[in-house]
Amino acid sequence: MWFVIALTLFYGPYNATVREVINAETIKFDVAIWPGEKKLVEIGVLGVDTPSLAGSCDAEELLAKEALEMTLAFIGTQARITDVRQSATNGKFYAKIRNKRGKLLSEALIESGYGVPYEKGKKHSWCPSSG
Repeated sequence: MWFVIALTLFYGPYNATVREVINAETIKFDVAIWPGEKKLVEIGVLGVDTPSLAGSCDAEELLAKEALEMTLAFIGTQARITDVRQSATNGKFYAKIRNKRGKLLSEALIESGYGVPYEKGKKHSWCPSSG
């Protein structure tokens, strides 16, 4: 019984304060893990792929900067984190991230054209094809 409760608590929800937006889909948060206890955690946005700031072309890098600005404006300073998962390959945490109004960041990125749905596998190409 206690094991099930611990698992549920690990997955959230957590209230978090934004410390730094690294890129459109990676944010550092102070996460309230217990009353009076916060932990600095870097979390990737679950279910979305966005352009990279170190992109393969100028167009991707420009989109990445715009996507980062969109994430900053959308999230603000507070977020709600749920469905936390940890990658078995790189140890990074991924989660659903909602703004104060309860809207998902992943959906906002996709709707705005700065993201595409992503599960696993090949990343999206953000560079125009040359052929």
